[in-house]
This record gives sequence, C-alpha cells and structure tokens, in this order.
Amino acid sequence: MKYRQIKISDAKTIASLQKETISGGFLSSLDSQTLTKIFFSILSAKENFGYMAMDNNVPVGFILMTEDSDHLYSNFIKKNVFLGFRIALKKILQPKNIIKIIEHLFYPKKKKKFPKAEWLSIGVQKSYRRSGLASHLLSLAIKKTRSKGIKEFVAIVGSKLPSNKFMVTVGGKKIDQIEVHNGEKSNVYLWKL
Repeated sequence: MKYRQIKISDAKTIASLQKETISGGFLSSLDSQTLTKIFFSILSAKENFGYMAMDNNVPVGFILMTEDSDHLYSNFIKKNVFLGFRIALKKILQPKNIIKIIEHLFYPKKKKKFPKAEWLSIGVQKSYRRSGLASHLLSLAIKKTRSKGIKEFVAIVGSKLPSNKFMVTVGGKKIDQIEVHNGEKSNVYLWKL
C-alpha cells in the first residue's frame, strides 16, 4: 500500500471514491460531474489537504481535511455561484434537497463555537475496511495538521451513521450534538493535538 498527498488533478478520483464508499449524505447524492467540480474547488484552496491510499496504483481510500471550514464554505460560495445554481436546478423537483443546500450554506454559523479545522471526509473501498487503512490515512492527516501549527480539529458526523463508532475508536471525543439539517442530529467529535 502506498500513500500520497491528494493533488488538484485527483478531484475526479476523489469524487468517484466518495460516491462508491459513502452511502447516503448530500454529496454522494450529486452526479459525478458536479461532485468532481466541488472537489476541484476544495482542492484548489491551499488550506485544504488530504491523502490517498493506492494499492498497485489503484486508489482505494482517501481523507480530506481543511484548516478553516469557515473559509472553505465562503470561498466556495464566492467562486462557484453558477455551480450552486446548477446543483439547485438539478434538485429543484425535490424541495427537501433545496432545503439541504440552504442548510449547507449556513452550516459554518452552526459550528462557530468549534475549532475551524475540520476533518471533512474519509472513504475506503469495502474490501479494504478493517485493515487499518482509514486509521493510517487519519494519522497522516494528523501529522500534516500538526505541522501547520493547528492544535485541534473536529469531525461532524450524522448521529445515525455507523462511522460514529470509528470516530471514537480513532481518538475522537464527542463534545456536542448539532443539527446541520433540520431534524437530523449530528455528533461533533474533537481531537486535541
């Protein structure tokens, strides 16, 4: 297994891994082209970083982090107004999706009291789960986070998702519960470095 830092040119690969490895969730519900554009935008900003796991040159997992989630969302909105409209138009026939888009836009305000650094996403192919791959990806991300002088970060996970157990297993301390989407609770996990 080889690990390397994610590059901007990996946006399409990360989008594919997101759709293949993370069932449910708003991002995974988007079409591949739109999701690729979102990841391209995220990876284009210097405060966002991540790692990819490769087995025989085939991507099998990734982790994505940001130093500043407030900047991530505001920057995305400023630079991707038309992409936002495109997402909204594709989802227009489903009012619940429009509500989720609006809730995502106001997400940074809901987490003001938490650290700005955030673990955004992780995905590992099914056949590589329970192999330590996700833990190794996180350890690489933590090392990079420390090197940037960041003392703590959070991960926000839907309370009903099985990944909550993993968050605790890899050292996350549950510090709060918020509603990113109205009526849907999310757990907030903290790592102090």
